[in-house]
Amino acid sequence: MTTKYFADATTGKDLGGFAPAPAYEVRTPQPPIIDPETGAEIPQDDLVETVTPEVVPPPNSVGVPGPPEHGDMVWNGSAWEWPAPTVADLHAHLSHIRQMHEAVGVTVTVGSDAMEIETDLASQAKILGARVAADNDPGFATTWSAKNGYFSLDAAGIVAVSDAVLTHVNTSFAAKKSVADQIEAGTLTTPPEVEAAFTAALAG
Repeated sequence: MTTKYFADATTGKDLGGFAPAPAYEVRTPQPPIIDPETGAEIPQDDLVETVTPEVVPPPNSVGVPGPPEHGDMVWNGSAWEWPAPTVADLHAHLSHIRQMHEAVGVTVTVGSDAMEIETDLASQAKILGARVAADNDPGFATTWSAKNGYFSLDAAGIVAVSDAVLTHVNTSFAAKKSVADQIEAGTLTTPPEVEAAFTAALAG
């Protein structure tokens, strides 16, 4: 039993694999033969024919060699390929890589200490709370947990960390705006182009 695969002739979308029904036998009874000498009826075996059904292609379909590697791929007439991303797809990808960049962290030098500061949303909220406390109390001091250890910070140190994180976040949004404008202008049409443009925009 051989499975055959089809794609929609208009959209190129996968229609799946179709297997024929199992082969079956058709039996046709045969009339007996009359013995010319005795006149007796001699029974005959049924005529047996094996029928192998064929796959009926779905409407408006084309046959393809096999299934795609991923259900979102489309048939281009000769091979399975990823569909061209829409403008909305590119903007969604841009948002994703901006968020990833925002959360990657920053290194902030306070005095002689190079602190690896986390910049995910939860960390930003903690930094903001410390900044508010430092702004309200010049004598504020705390021990801050960074990726590379614990550091004692006074109010000025907290302000330096907060400013660095804010700059990091603002830079990521400025880069996103630059790339978004290029997407809308039609100069970026693939996810790799969006990624390269975002990296270039961050570099200034």
